[in-house]
Amino acid sequence: MRSTLKSLVRQFFMRENGAVSLYAIIITLLLFIFNAVLIDFARIMVAEREADQATKAALRSTMSAYNEDLKSYGLFGFDGDEAKAQEIFENVFTKHLEMGEGDFFQYTDTTPVEGETSVSFHEGRMLSSEETIKYQILEEMKYIAPIEIGESIIDGFLQISEAMEEASTYAKVASDIEPLVEDREENLDRVNELLTEAKGLTDDMDPWMNGSTNSEFPEVNDLNDLVTHVEQYQEIREDERDGEDDEDMDDEEREELDESIEDADTFQENVEEFLERIETRISSITSLLNEALEALEVAEVKNQEIEEKIAAGRNEARGNYAESQDARDDLSENPGQSGDYDDAMDGINDANQQLEDVVIDEEFFTELKGRISLAIQEAEADELSELSLIRPMVTESDLESSPIIWLENAIDSTQEAFNDLSTAVTRAYDMMTNDRPEMYEEEVDDGTVDDEREDADEQLDGANETLDDLLDEAEQLAGEVEMMGELIDLVSKYQGAMENAEEFNRETTDELTEDAMSIVDAIFARVGDVLLSARDEIYVNEYILTKFQHHDFSLEGSERFLLENNEVEFIMYGLSTPGANFGAAMTELFAFRFAVNFIEAFTDNDVRAFGKFMWVAALVYALKETINDMNEIQEGPIEFFAGIPFITSYKDYLRLFLFVHLEGNKIARMMGLIEKNTDVDLTKTSTYLESSSASSLDLWFLPGITDMLSRTEVLDGRVQNNRYKIQKDLIYSY
Repeated sequence: MRSTLKSLVRQFFMRENGAVSLYAIIITLLLFIFNAVLIDFARIMVAEREADQATKAALRSTMSAYNEDLKSYGLFGFDGDEAKAQEIFENVFTKHLEMGEGDFFQYTDTTPVEGETSVSFHEGRMLSSEETIKYQILEEMKYIAPIEIGESIIDGFLQISEAMEEASTYAKVASDIEPLVEDREENLDRVNELLTEAKGLTDDMDPWMNGSTNSEFPEVNDLNDLVTHVEQYQEIREDERDGEDDEDMDDEEREELDESIEDADTFQENVEEFLERIETRISSITSLLNEALEALEVAEVKNQEIEEKIAAGRNEARGNYAESQDARDDLSENPGQSGDYDDAMDGINDANQQLEDVVIDEEFFTELKGRISLAIQEAEADELSELSLIRPMVTESDLESSPIIWLENAIDSTQEAFNDLSTAVTRAYDMMTNDRPEMYEEEVDDGTVDDEREDADEQLDGANETLDDLLDEAEQLAGEVEMMGELIDLVSKYQGAMENAEEFNRETTDELTEDAMSIVDAIFARVGDVLLSARDEIYVNEYILTKFQHHDFSLEGSERFLLENNEVEFIMYGLSTPGANFGAAMTELFAFRFAVNFIEAFTDNDVRAFGKFMWVAALVYALKETINDMNEIQEGPIEFFAGIPFITSYKDYLRLFLFVHLEGNKIARMMGLIEKNTDVDLTKTSTYLESSSASSLDLWFLPGITDMLSRTEVLDGRVQNNRYKIQKDLIYSY
């Protein structure tokens, strides 16, 4: 049985009858399968292309329904909700796949799958998104902004960045160090007073310590009297002891002895009083010297702070202006200066260099501290601090236990110690009075500097009056309370914040200068940083200036203070009234023009004639010119800097000021204004559409094999009910 089965199998596989026919049948079958699959594969590729084109066309058609009001701001957002988008998308997608009427061969029958076509908005890509709106702004402005920026900032404002750095350093450092200099000089004055008093005490003591008045016993007027009278004193004390045991003394001898004893008692009291007086005086001198040393150390600290302030001020200025100067050199075709700029730089550098003269050389403090410390050391010497040891030597009645030679040696040591103290005090006093650097000597005769200071105060009053009149007019004429309340709510809706008016101190020339220079420093620091590393902000600022209205001085009455004519100022400052925003712009303009005019002042010969008092004369010049600028800019453009061919308008200064205000709040306030002006809710205005479409194709041959290929991911679609399903997920954004 097994052999029979094996024989049959062998015959089936090994016999050659019909082999060619069987091979041909197998090959034909494989070719048929291959061709069938290839035909359906080609049809699938065509269908997928049709579905892709239909989906893209539907997306484009849907997003073509953008809001026309927003287009005026260069922004694009879908005008409607998801239901409207769904309707447009389905309609266009379906019609795009429809075959036209006619007698022709239909190679594919790509058909939408009912109920499986959808669109959705991306919540994070609404026009209210800062990232989204900023992207559209950049697309709008990137071909426009560089022209104006190059002309207005690089070739204009940045030309004086180096001079502004020096002027800012000079103005701010001089203001910062002035109280420190006053404190230092007050402490040095105190040191001088204390050393003068200490020297007076040592001079008064010299006759006590070194004099020889030859006073009569029992008087004590100097140390030499102790040596002169001590023998007589001790003899009396010896007679006193002998007299106590001598009962044979008569009355006259007893009376004479009593008188001698009384003189000895007086001498003892005088010695006590004299030595106590010396000790008290030495203690006073020591206290004065210690107090002088403390005051000197305080003065030294103040001097170091002055030096540090100067260095820090210059470093800060370099930090604020380094990038603006790099930007100027890097971006400007002609970084060189013109006009009177060089004269201004020379004058500012001269004034700035004089700040170094305010710092006292550290050697002065080191040497004087050493001399005072030596004087303290001499005052605390054992020979002076232990004067009480002389008392028992003087009052000791037993001559053998207290020889005169001991007293003489003690007094010699005391005198020598005092003379060393006197010399040390005198050396400290002489250095303080003769070598102390003098500060701020008047170099201009006949009170010219005082007159100039008074003129500066008067000019400041005039400048404040000019600015205050303009600010008061703005506040009085701009009411719009209800409208501003609605706008403030819109700003909050877009995650922005309103601001409080920043205080700009104009009460004194020093405060005005410091605040003005701080504003200018911030401007130049931001300008340089933005030009070199954050160009996008330039385009955002230019967008604000081109799409929104700024203050128009040609308008009259209350109209020029309405919000619609002060939109840029609102975006920039975010204060609660249009007038306040305009006022903030004028305040910054006042500060900036004051700083520029302060630089320009150093081109004036009358200012430079004041030498180290150029500061005061420059203030007068700057305030006068700033008053003129504030009036003239309301009529039209003004000259930026003497001799430099650059004319600036109010808009140019707004362009500059936009750099120093936070971008996030600017964009939020801008979105609030857009919604107010267009009634378009940006939080519901989509810029990003996600679509999902499904279509299917009838398979002509072998759907099972096609399904197998799709499951192995050779094909992207799936086979359902002998139809190949095509899924397309596409995204479109403005």
